[in-house]
Amino acid sequence: MTTPAAPVFLEDLFIAQAQRNLDVGKSLATTGAEWACVVAQQAAELAMKSLLLALGHHMDRLKGPETGHGLKQIWENFLMRSQSFTEADLNLLQEAYIPARYPKSDTPQAIFAVRNVSDYLSAAERIVLASATILPNLRAIRSSLNAPAPPPKP
Repeated sequence: MTTPAAPVFLEDLFIAQAQRNLDVGKSLATTGAEWACVVAQQAAELAMKSLLLALGHHMDRLKGPETGHGLKQIWENFLMRSQSFTEADLNLLQEAYIPARYPKSDTPQAIFAVRNVSDYLSAAERIVLASATILPNLRAIRSSLNAPAPPPKP
C-alpha cells in the first residue's frame, strides 16, 4: 500500500521560489548587481506573501493595491514586528525595486555597480529565513482555527 502524498500548499511553493530567487540573486552579485537587487526584492516579497497565504489570504488579494509589490504594505498586513529583520531591510529592498530596473540619471548597471549588493542580499536573506521559520507555525495556527469544536462535556 502506498501512502498518499502530502498536500502541496501554495505558501510552500512561494517560499521555495523565494529561496530560489535568493540563490539566483547571490549568483548575480558579481556580474549583474542591479539584477541581484531586483531578485533580492522579489525573494523577500514572495517569502512575505507565503505568510499571508498561510494565514488564509486569497491569492487575488496578494496582487491587489493593498499589497502589490510594496514590502512595507505586505508586512503591515501582519500588524506586528519581526525580531529577525528590520524596517530598514524592507526599505532598502523596496527602494531598489524601480531604480534597479529602469534608467534615470544613469543606467541601473552603473548605479548599482557602486552599491554594496551584499546589503540587499543580506536583507532579503533575513526576510526569507524569518518567513520560512514562521510559516509552519502559521499553518498550525490556521489549522487549529479551522478544526471543529470539541463535543460538549456531558
